[in-house]
Amino acid sequence: MKKRRTRQAAIEARQFYLYISPWIIVFLLFTIVPMAFSFVMSFTSAKIATLTTRPMQFVAFENYKRIFTSDTRFLRSIGNTLLYSFGRVFFGTLFALLLALLLNAKIKGRKIFRTLIYSPAVIPIVGSTLLWKLMIFQDHSIINFFLTKLGLSGVNFLSPQLALLTVTAINIWAGLGPTMLILLAGLQDVPQDLLDAADLDGANAFVKFFRIILPMLSQSLFFVVTTGLIGAFQVYAEVKLLVGDNRETVTMTMQVVANAFALDEYSIGYASAQGWIVFAITLIFTAVFFGVTGRRRYRADE
Repeated sequence: MKKRRTRQAAIEARQFYLYISPWIIVFLLFTIVPMAFSFVMSFTSAKIATLTTRPMQFVAFENYKRIFTSDTRFLRSIGNTLLYSFGRVFFGTLFALLLALLLNAKIKGRKIFRTLIYSPAVIPIVGSTLLWKLMIFQDHSIINFFLTKLGLSGVNFLSPQLALLTVTAINIWAGLGPTMLILLAGLQDVPQDLLDAADLDGANAFVKFFRIILPMLSQSLFFVVTTGLIGAFQVYAEVKLLVGDNRETVTMTMQVVANAFALDEYSIGYASAQGWIVFAITLIFTAVFFGVTGRRRYRADE
């Protein structure tokens, strides 16, 4: 009997690895191998134009040293990305949670409101960004037109002072739907008998939210914040399409792409080093957030 179980387990294990082998192969070819190659290139002066014709010159840690000693534009991009990420994740999660609480209540037309709030998520990011640019780009844009009709002066939303705030607000709008949907699913998993028991004990809405709902929603909040941070650190298309490569709004990934395909003193080796800095920053923030919230997240099996 024991040999039969062992044999059956071995068969199931082979079937398991056979089924996931396509994913493993794709993951190795398109993730692990490129990452390893970029790590090697980060220690060289390889250029994209001569990558196949000229041997790569090993420069040790010169690329990384250059990032933190002379490349003030990339250091500025780190600050811009951190500011954008904080605003995008914090306010995006807060607004999505408020909407989820509202649409979890028994109100008329809540299905319609859920659909309307989620609809921006199905619009391609390039299309929605260009649409917003048409709405805010000029003094006679649609938004400024209504502002002037109300007796207010027009606003240059893409000025150096407001560009990063504008990009953050647009991305909060675009990401509200998926975040709200995840939090709404978490709210619907809160046991109703706990809320009924709290009502019998005389608990008000604030007590129920902070003592019951919010702790049981911690897993969903952890997921949306973690994935939101990872996505925010990789922001590129929205900023590039709206304001270009302005110093006030340049992000880390914009710098990586610009330097990788540059024909001047920069190189794909230098861009690879920047890419690994982006990866390290993302990993550090994710690990810190994971460690801080690890013991505070509610688990249904506990």
